[in-house]
Amino acid sequence: IPSLEGLEIDWEYSARKGGDKRAFVRLDLDDIGQLFEAREIAVKIATQQQMHNGTLLDISTGGLAVQLAVPLEVNQPVKVGFVLGNMRIVAKGQVRHVQRLGSGFKNGVQFVDLETASRDFIGGLYASKVFRHAY
Repeated sequence: IPSLEGLEIDWEYSARKGGDKRAFVRLDLDDIGQLFEAREIAVKIATQQQMHNGTLLDISTGGLAVQLAVPLEVNQPVKVGFVLGNMRIVAKGQVRHVQRLGSGFKNGVQFVDLETASRDFIGGLYASKVFRHAY
């Protein structure tokens, strides 16, 4: 068995904070903007009553946060649609939380029915971010 003496790690590790209870790693607007060279990503959210246009704030394979002019109702079922690069993503979701953000509202939506290809694509974004940061 070869010796591990002199082995160095060329990246810095920082442990996740104990207070962070998120089940999924999120990419924020800065991360997404760098990956897709865009300042904002448009999101459409359909409820049973109407359609809303908003802006993506963050995303993970578990869901997303979107800024809208209006607050949605917590536990309300919705359908979300947006485009990341050349991938069109449409999924069912459920509103999990809402909070005021500036002149609008941050609406957190949990994906309920996300296709495997979309889930894999979103999951791959984090790997792309890490890879891009390393080089």
